Parts: sequence; C-alpha cells; structure tokens
Amino acid sequence: MSSEPVQIESGIPFPGTVGRTATYPWKDLLVGQSFFTTVNLKSMTSTRVNAERTTGFKFIGRTVPGGCRIWRVK
Repeated sequence: MSSEPVQIESGIPFPGTVGRTATYPWKDLLVGQSFFTTVNLKSMTSTRVNAERTTGFKFIGRTVPGGCRIWRVK
C-alpha cells in the first residue's frame, strides 16, 4: 500500500471522443436537400422521428433502389 497522497491534475485531455458523432447529416440539411442510406425506410423511422424532435425540422423518407432517401421538407 502506497503512503503517497493521490495527486489531482487539470488540463489532461480525455483520450478518444466524448459523446456520439452523428451518423446522418440531419442538422446540415437545408429544405429540399436529401441524403441516401442503404438502411431500409422502416428501420429509419425512429431515427427520423428523433431527428425531428431534436432539430425542430421535418423530414420525409421514401424507399428507393438500394435503400431509402430522406428529404428535409420544413
């Protein structure tokens, strides 16, 4: 057992990232812009609803060949 006191330090950067990085560009879309993903539309529904709640924007998705496309409409 060590008899030295524990030293408190400041300014040491945390390794890695803090929080999550966005998978989809919800906040970057302007009205009329869209993005494509290979994820199916049904799987994107809860992600889209959450993005609408957090950004205040409105999005609509449609199934397209190979995945789905999401547009910002408001």
